[in-house]
Amino acid sequence: MRQFLASLLVISAAGTAAANGRAPSTSTINFRQGHESDVWVGLTFGALVSHDSGATWYWTCEDAVGYAGTWDPDYAYSASGKVFATTFAGTVVNSNGCVFDRAPFAATPLFKDATSNKFATSEELGPNGELYVAVDEMTDGKIYKSVDDGATFPTGNGPGMSGDWWQTLIVAKSNPNRVYASGYRFVPDPSGEAGNIEQYTLFRSDNGGTSYVPLSQTGIQFSSDSVLEFAGVSTTNPDVVFLRVTFAAGVIGDTIYRSGDGGANWTKVLDKGDAVGAFVVRANGDVVAGTPRSGAFVSHDCTAAATCTWSALLSPPHTNCFVENALGEIWACTQNFGSPGSPGDGYGIMKTTDLANWTSVLKYQDIKGPIACDAGSVQNQKCTIQQWCGVKGQIGITADPTMCPVTMADGQGADSGITQIKKPTGCCDTGGNRGVAPGAVMLSMIAGVTLLRRRRR
Repeated sequence: MRQFLASLLVISAAGTAAANGRAPSTSTINFRQGHESDVWVGLTFGALVSHDSGATWYWTCEDAVGYAGTWDPDYAYSASGKVFATTFAGTVVNSNGCVFDRAPFAATPLFKDATSNKFATSEELGPNGELYVAVDEMTDGKIYKSVDDGATFPTGNGPGMSGDWWQTLIVAKSNPNRVYASGYRFVPDPSGEAGNIEQYTLFRSDNGGTSYVPLSQTGIQFSSDSVLEFAGVSTTNPDVVFLRVTFAAGVIGDTIYRSGDGGANWTKVLDKGDAVGAFVVRANGDVVAGTPRSGAFVSHDCTAAATCTWSALLSPPHTNCFVENALGEIWACTQNFGSPGSPGDGYGIMKTTDLANWTSVLKYQDIKGPIACDAGSVQNQKCTIQQWCGVKGQIGITADPTMCPVTMADGQGADSGITQIKKPTGCCDTGGNRGVAPGAVMLSMIAGVTLLRRRRR
C-alpha cells in the first residue's frame, strides 16, 4: 500500500494515537443501512461507534478490527447491524459489537484457507444490501458479491487479473445493477526500460457485477502519483458519475471529472489546487465538494448540466469527507485539532442541512470510553487494558471509565502494570472548541497540513 503524506515531517511517533505517524483525524463515516441512529466512524487511531445519532461515542483500537499502520479500512454497516471492514487478511465482520471475525468467509472462494493473507482493498454496500468486496493480486484481483449479508461470496466475476489493486467501488442508488470500479495494475513497460509501469483502470457493470466493461480515460489528466477514485453518482441518474483524480499535476491538488454517459466521456468540472477528499451528491441533486484548506463549494446544476457552476460556502469547516443521511444532513470529517497557523474546527465531525450552519457531532475529548467487551476479547485485552489510557492522555479525553493509574517515572502504571505514556506539560488543556492537539500528538504535526491518501500500496 502506498500512502501519500504531503508536507508532513514526523518528528516523533510516541504514544498510541500517533504511533503510525499521523495526527488524530476522522477518515470515514458510515450509517447503519436503514437504522441511521447507529454510526460507525473510522479514525486514524481506531474507530468509534454511536447508537444514539452521535450523542455518545465509544472507541475500539486497530488491533480489534485487525489492521495496523497507516491503512484506513473501508467500512460497511449493514441493516442487520453487522460492521464489515477491509483488512490485510481480507474482509472481517463484527456481528456482536465486539469481535471482528473472518470465519464466515473461510470456506468461500474469497478466502480459501484460514492462514493466507488475502488483502481486501475496497468494499461497498448496494441500496438493497448487496455487499461488494474487491481483493488485490495476492488472491485473484476480482470483485466478489454477497447477497446474504456476507454469509457467502460466490465466485467473483469482475475484470480483475494478476497485478490489480482496486481503489474504489461505488453502486448507484437509483440502479443497484450499476457498479463502478476504479484501480490500477502493474504491466510490463513496452520500452523495456522501467520494468513494470502503473496502468489505471476504470470499469462499469450494468448487471450487478456479473460482467464489467472498461471505461474511457480520454481527456483525464493524471501523474504517476495519481489515484483515480469514483467520488459519487447521481441519486436519480446512474449515468451521471464523478471521478476524483489526486495529485493530478504531480503536486498537491485534486481534480473532479464528470461523465453524463456512464463513463464514456469525461469533462473536468473542478480544480482547486487542494485535496478534494470531501465530495457528496445530495438527494436534491446538489453536489458539494470540500477541502481541508481551501474551503468548500456547492453546485446546483452539476448533475443536470455538462458543466458545473460552483459557489463558495461561507465559513465552512476544514473537511476531508462528506456523507449525507436520510434526513438530508451532511456529516463531515472535520479537524478536531488545529495545526501550527490553523485553529482547526474543534470537532472531529460536524453536520449541516443548509450548508450555512454547522453544528458539532463529535469532539474527541468527549469520547466516553472503550467499547465494553468480554475479558478475553481483543477489544478488552488490547484496547481497554493496554491502549485506552495512552489514547485518553494524548487526546485529552475527560472520561475515565477504567480509572487510569497514575503515571510513574518509569512509565508503568502504579497498580495495574498498564504501560503509560507520560503526559507532556500542557498535554490536555486544549481549551474551548477550537483547541490545538495535545503535546504528544502535536509532534507529528509540526510541518503543517497532512493530506492522507488512502489505500495505495
